[in-house]
Amino acid sequence: MEDEFKIHVDRLRHGEMEKIRETVDPGFLEQNDEELAFNAPISFHGEAYLAEQDLVVHLDIETKAKLPCSICNELTEAPLILKGLYHIVPMHEIKTGVYNLKEFLRETIVLEAPHFVECHGGSCPKRKELKRYLKSPGSTKKEEEDGTYHPFSEL
Repeated sequence: MEDEFKIHVDRLRHGEMEKIRETVDPGFLEQNDEELAFNAPISFHGEAYLAEQDLVVHLDIETKAKLPCSICNELTEAPLILKGLYHIVPMHEIKTGVYNLKEFLRETIVLEAPHFVECHGGSCPKRKELKRYLKSPGSTKKEEEDGTYHPFSEL
């Protein structure tokens, strides 16, 4: 059932290259909580080949992650596009002649997911409400005395 993740190493022994082009359900990531979720299909494409005594996998990965907006906390979808990834596995670690990409994909996608995102393409409507609490870069003492509320200025 998980053939989309398998690379048959024995087919690559004579200089052959295996083309990879798959789109899979994100369920295999087992990552679906309030802080980070993946609901969009995961596409990965590239190639696998042998170089000396190593399996080399070269991939591009695309999907979308859902996480809370850094400003308003509403769930926001952010694209996750990873280009030019290389994964090298020594042949002595592949005991069965078949390498399964699933763990590499899971680890890479979860680790490379964005940590912060802002809804509306970086223009969260709630930002205006928070502006008075944020000091603008390069503000002067006069600007600070103009009546802008600074809740931590007395600390």
